[in-house]
Amino acid sequence: MANPVVLQGTETHVVHSAIMDLDLEICIQTPTVVPSEPLPVIYQTDANLFFGTAANVIPFLAMGGEIPPVLTVGIGYPVGADLTNFLRRRIYDLSPTSDEWYLKMLGSSPLFAAELKGGGAPQFFRFMSEELWPWITKRYKVSGDRTYVGDSMGGLFGLYTLLNHHGFFKRYVIGSPEMDWGHPLCFNYEAKYTAEHKDLDAIVFLSAGGAERVLSPTYDPTLSTVFAKADRAGHTVRMGELLRSRNYPSLKLKTKIFEEETLFTMPSAMVGHGLRYVFQQNA
Repeated sequence: MANPVVLQGTETHVVHSAIMDLDLEICIQTPTVVPSEPLPVIYQTDANLFFGTAANVIPFLAMGGEIPPVLTVGIGYPVGADLTNFLRRRIYDLSPTSDEWYLKMLGSSPLFAAELKGGGAPQFFRFMSEELWPWITKRYKVSGDRTYVGDSMGGLFGLYTLLNHHGFFKRYVIGSPEMDWGHPLCFNYEAKYTAEHKDLDAIVFLSAGGAERVLSPTYDPTLSTVFAKADRAGHTVRMGELLRSRNYPSLKLKTKIFEEETLFTMPSAMVGHGLRYVFQQNA
């Protein structure tokens, strides 16, 4: 029997969340050479799909001195090869609210073929901050320097966290945020935040693909309708302009549209560019 491929420096744990009443699969990557000082931590959502991307890119960035050695924490679900159950769960955990149109359209696709629910983001953030963080600090030598990385629904969760739970993460790499979800939900979050705060102490890389509406004619027609409706690049540019217009003294922000990247190539593009930006701002 062939041996499975193992990503260098990685390990997998199942962590139970009492808050969510759910087991989660936590993928960890430690640096090739662990320094004596505590490590910054990168939280990455959608580990079932994208942990391999991060686990390949991050060591090269560290090798080149473009980011410091870090502990990478991928958050996923112990569903094995069952992509459908993973996709159902991520929609719930990464969405701040319920969007009936989105849920109905997604649920009617053969990829899901089930009734979907939204609105789990508040509990998911509590798991990250109240359960997962203490679990990490007991097992690894880490600092309080935390970075969030998320794409698509993970990008939506990143904006939700930035504007509603300011302070837990120092850095944000946000790709293709699904701001059409509950629109204008994210813009309402932004308006509420600026009405209540004079500063936003964060380093943010906000990005989207310029070709995300370009989908193969063989792609699921139901999902094509959903993604064709979502103006990810337009919403991303508008959110970047709004945040910059607030003139927050401590905010460091870069908005980037990758003109030729599609919905499915964006995760690979944003990880390297985003991490380089958010870590090099401390220089």
